[in-house]
Amino acid sequence: MIEEEIVCVTRNNKEASSGLPLPPCRICSGIASGIHYGVNTCEACKAFFRRSLIHKDKLSCPRNGDCIITDKKRGNCSFCRLKKCLDSGMSKEAVRHGRYTIAIRTKNILEVKKLEGREIEMSLDLSRSPPYKCSEHGKLILHFLRNQRSYFSCHGLVVRTSVRVNSSDTLSEVASIDSSPSSDLYDMSEEEIQRWLSLIVSTQEEIYPNMQFYLDRSYMEKKQKEFHDQYTERMKASTELFGSMSSVPKEVFKKVYLETGIDIDDRFKLLNNHAGHIQRSIIKFINFARVIPGFIDLTTQDKISLVKNSRFEYWLLGHYGHFHPDLGVSVGKEMKMHKDDMKKMWGNTDEYLSAVHEFSRTLQNMSFSLEEIAILRGIVLTFRDRCILEEPEKVERLQWKLMNCLLYLLNKNQTCPSHRLTSIIDRLTAMRNLTDMNKQISQNLDIEWIVLKNYPLVCELMTA
Repeated sequence: MIEEEIVCVTRNNKEASSGLPLPPCRICSGIASGIHYGVNTCEACKAFFRRSLIHKDKLSCPRNGDCIITDKKRGNCSFCRLKKCLDSGMSKEAVRHGRYTIAIRTKNILEVKKLEGREIEMSLDLSRSPPYKCSEHGKLILHFLRNQRSYFSCHGLVVRTSVRVNSSDTLSEVASIDSSPSSDLYDMSEEEIQRWLSLIVSTQEEIYPNMQFYLDRSYMEKKQKEFHDQYTERMKASTELFGSMSSVPKEVFKKVYLETGIDIDDRFKLLNNHAGHIQRSIIKFINFARVIPGFIDLTTQDKISLVKNSRFEYWLLGHYGHFHPDLGVSVGKEMKMHKDDMKKMWGNTDEYLSAVHEFSRTLQNMSFSLEEIAILRGIVLTFRDRCILEEPEKVERLQWKLMNCLLYLLNKNQTCPSHRLTSIIDRLTAMRNLTDMNKQISQNLDIEWIVLKNYPLVCELMTA
């Protein structure tokens, strides 16, 4: 079933990931993806201008009408952003079709070349970083740090790398390490990195248009509080009508259902809705995976294995903003769940649900950008140590490319990229414990398969 879904979801990935060098977006100075509405812009500014054409909202600037527009996903003044779009020449009538002309192509190439050649110093000194266990993720990043010098040198970046693994197998105080020349296996030009980022991030925006709201903590806390209050009122009304009712144990529910066929506490109804949501999420996951350059070139079996074994971590990286650990609720566009309903569906899962909620809190504290989430989801998809692969070297090469993109983002946006990097690797490592717990719960499902059999993609992934 997953094989059929991977084959059926079609996208010309190779064409989408190729293209000529482009200067920065004229609006926000971010990574441009092409000429949109007559102006060279990024996908985010293109989408913003398209929305402004559709909705025609009356905007105003809370300042003086001269706000600086950046490529950050939040915080830009909509009035000034639209003003800059119009001042730059964007208009519905300027939409063009067909290929770039020679004049446009030449102009873009010359501008990109002019912008190149700057020397940026990036230090990946891991001193004073919090120690963490050097597991597969730790070894991965150590190997990457040893091989990154050629990547940065290919576009004028100077890198100092220094790490040390002590006898207890942890990263600690730093001593210099000599980086031997690496093969061109992991080399990426800045142009290629920007193409990857533009493609992957814009795809995430297309598939998950509401993700930006999940990163807005004030907005999400308001929605989560509203749902929690509604749930509490509903439970209070139910108690007044029927008295205090504790959740029916799984064994009792199973016995009653097998004897009478009655869903006595709407457990199957909840599970049916949840399973439908999971199956739709899986299809989105496959759509996202296929866009990552090189993924469609893997063998079918490797693609299936990677999707199966990364599905939980991919899901959590995109949904951690849904959780409110203190209220015990999860709120998304399609699904709103209380921990009590989750326990009713999956059995006695207090430890697991508490762990997921608390781990989500740590991810919320990281304040990930949309770009970081997109690349991290690609990275967890391509870990080769979780399953037997037919072509593990191709998967490893693909992951190094994604790691290049991550380091590029950290160097661009973080004042201390090395500390941010160690924090990210620490979270990826810790997430493995939750993955193991999730697999155990999935394997313990019993009577629920009567409902889940209607969702073959869910069954196949949860039995991986």
